[in-house]
Amino acid sequence: MQLSPATSIRLLKYESNNSTSSGVEVIVDAGVDINLLLDDLQWLLAASEPGTAPDFFVMQVRNDYDDEDFQGFAQAVAAKGLSEKICLVVPFSRTLSDAVLPVLADHGVRILLGGVGVDARFSDLIDCHCDGIVFDTALISSAAGDPGAASVLEAVSALAMHLGLRTFANQCSRQAELEVALSCGVNYLTLAKGAIPAATAAVTAMVNASHPRRAGLARR
Repeated sequence: MQLSPATSIRLLKYESNNSTSSGVEVIVDAGVDINLLLDDLQWLLAASEPGTAPDFFVMQVRNDYDDEDFQGFAQAVAAKGLSEKICLVVPFSRTLSDAVLPVLADHGVRILLGGVGVDARFSDLIDCHCDGIVFDTALISSAAGDPGAASVLEAVSALAMHLGLRTFANQCSRQAELEVALSCGVNYLTLAKGAIPAATAAVTAMVNASHPRRAGLARR
């Protein structure tokens, strides 16, 4: 099987302090057809050796998505057999309608609240309908050199853990950012410079190596 040439996808494997699961951040160019994208994710799972496939894929929601688009996305995920595999990052500033949330949940699409930074209130996290949070890149960058920002990151991470939410720091620009986020209790982290095109032969090796039990990726 080969990836469709019509899609433009780059992948970042997550480093993690969780030794029981592994995931991949999917960076998608604007205009990519959702069905072709999901076909390619199916291919990645099929290409993985037994026991090494990613447990989840994280991707950013398109800015122009409306209720109908969300519902169509959820149905496509289920039809492709990717239920419980897709985590959709929705901006912190956006509120999903009551009509959309049950559809996403019923089709196994998990919601991550994106762009959580210093302006986030604890009450916002307590009241949100999501499975995890993605920290704002500005907060991660500041935490690498500012003890005050690092304290905020650590406090929000601790609250999220208490609420049963997973935490993510996507596309850290420097190794120092990744390391400070990990030390503050963030569960899953990616380094921006590690992205590779999904159409390259390196993908299968990357996916096979991404499982922490095999690759020693997780930090204990």
